Amino acid sequence: MAAREKRGRSGHRRLAAAALSLSLVAGPALAAEPVEPAVVGLRIFPVGEGEPAGGVTGDLHAALRLIEGEGFVLRRLPLAAPAEDGGLTPEDQVQEDRARSLELSLEFREAAGVWAGLLEQVLSRPMLLLQPQQVARIQLALAAAQAEGGERELALLGFRTALALDANARLGPAYPPRARALFEEALQRGPLLPPTPRPALQRQVAQARSLEGIVWIALGRDQVGEVLLRGFTPRVSEVDLPEVRLTLPAEPAARRSVLRQEALALQRLLQRTFPGPTPATPWYRRGWVLATGGGLIVATTATILLARFLSPAQVDLVVQH
Repeated sequence: MAAREKRGRSGHRRLAAAALSLSLVAGPALAAEPVEPAVVGLRIFPVGEGEPAGGVTGDLHAALRLIEGEGFVLRRLPLAAPAEDGGLTPEDQVQEDRARSLELSLEFREAAGVWAGLLEQVLSRPMLLLQPQQVARIQLALAAAQAEGGERELALLGFRTALALDANARLGPAYPPRARALFEEALQRGPLLPPTPRPALQRQVAQARSLEGIVWIALGRDQVGEVLLRGFTPRVSEVDLPEVRLTLPAEPAARRSVLRQEALALQRLLQRTFPGPTPATPWYRRGWVLATGGGLIVATTATILLARFLSPAQVDLVVQH
């Protein structure tokens, strides 16, 4: 009799331990995997340090620090080396050498045509996003050839466009005095807005860098004053979203307010596109767990209740069956 009672008690202990082990093991295994936030690339034009921290560029960076969201991370694109990510090819170098040779022969208009063709080629690649300083160098060379060829207004626009890509762009002493004088005038007037990155190239960069989209922001000038231009292209979307263009107030406090509002608008756009993980249903409330585990839960509960209220002899029979 004592042996039979011992077997009954050990049996319902084993059932209770099994039920506890199931909850401890199944719970973590069935929990939802954490969802990583979408990483979105950011490019700000011009690159370089053309303005002090308190200028428009500094205000923009301060405003962008306000952006946060559970579903996304905004990460600045690193600048690629000249030989990486679709940079200049050997064929491009042949074109550049040809343009330089024409300049040495004082055939500046012909040289400008070669530089313009080369510029169109590089703008059809990811260089604008990944190597804007290289694009600026070609734009400078084109503008210098136009200046020497007597196309003053085109050259001035070209120099200001180069500065919109690279704030540190400069003409070296090897360039003729006319081109250098016109470049100094461009420095005084300030950068224009750069060429707009093509959506297909933005998606190409996003795919190559494992990003979910590209945000680009450009600062420049127009006839009214300081201007901000912003674009966003998700990697998986076939719809090109409209660009946002803002004229920035000259007064610093008002300008900072406008930039903060723009940063918050960008944040809302990214949150709508990447809303973040949906709260996971606890494993014990999932339908298949309830359906397949219900019988086990009922059986285990019944066994424990029987073990609590029936005699040891009866329990021993329950365990055996």
